[in-house]
Amino acid sequence: MRTSSTTTPPQALPVNASTGVPVFAVEALRTRPTRRTILPHAKTVVVMSGAVEITTPSGAHSLSAGDVLVLGAGIWCSMRPIRAVRTWTVHIDEDFLRNYSTWVLPPAARLRPGDHPSGWDGSMRLHHPGVEAVRLMDPLLRKISLALEPHDCDFVRSTVVRHFAAAVELMIPSLVDPDQVPGDGRQREPLVGRLASPVARSEARRAADLLLTRMDERWTVELLAAEVSLSASHLPRVFRDAFGSSPIRYLNEIRVTAFARLLEETDLAIAMAARRVGWQDSRVAATWFRRRYGMSPSVYRRDAQAGLDEPPVPAPRISRGCRCVETSE
Repeated sequence: MRTSSTTTPPQALPVNASTGVPVFAVEALRTRPTRRTILPHAKTVVVMSGAVEITTPSGAHSLSAGDVLVLGAGIWCSMRPIRAVRTWTVHIDEDFLRNYSTWVLPPAARLRPGDHPSGWDGSMRLHHPGVEAVRLMDPLLRKISLALEPHDCDFVRSTVVRHFAAAVELMIPSLVDPDQVPGDGRQREPLVGRLASPVARSEARRAADLLLTRMDERWTVELLAAEVSLSASHLPRVFRDAFGSSPIRYLNEIRVTAFARLLEETDLAIAMAARRVGWQDSRVAATWFRRRYGMSPSVYRRDAQAGLDEPPVPAPRISRGCRCVETSE
């Protein structure tokens, strides 16, 4: 859906109006620029791999793996990959972000100027938590993305906020001013333990890596379990503990991400793009795609391949089920 460039930015709303969930995460793979877009909520871009130039009203900013950019509601931005980049974009109701941050962050005097919500004007903030920190965020953000399904709505708010809190904890060291350490001068580390920061079992990590690198294969739980030397009954349990979903659900989600990139960046027929990521039936691909983006692959392609030099436009808000996503990136 293309919107006139003279349209005013939409009013701030919960990211998910149907359930009141204030946070939603979208994974993306990109090799081409995106057009400028305005969103009605704050966004945080977490760079998992590669490098990207993100332009906002304050200028162009180069980010690479381990960097995080935060931007307030109603402020436009665009992306230009420097090399193939994988990102998580976390869409957050700005009131929730400010209120939550006020409670969990250290006092303003201990943070870098402008990082505390009391002094943040919504303009771009760039943080450097590091590659290891964003690697630990990866499964948490995927759990946020996977949690937002209609049948989960009774519990989705507590689930999403819990994973968001764990991700924020990983950000805190990059926000603290090193010259403002209290007491004996030693920076206190956050609580580390199974409940505070669950670590994925090696078998689950290997299974996830196999699905990511060989998504075009016709995987079954039995085949995947054999690859990582677990039983077909045990693998789903350890995988769900690590990533918040079954292996096959995880596979379909990463296929959707790769499918969206092919729709944006190539002229492949939709059926061929579906087969490239492992779906032999384009109808299955369309079903999974609609579950995430609330629209058909053909409509998404039409919008994504619109002109990149247009003035910033408000991104359409999708009210289907538990989804509200930025479709113009």
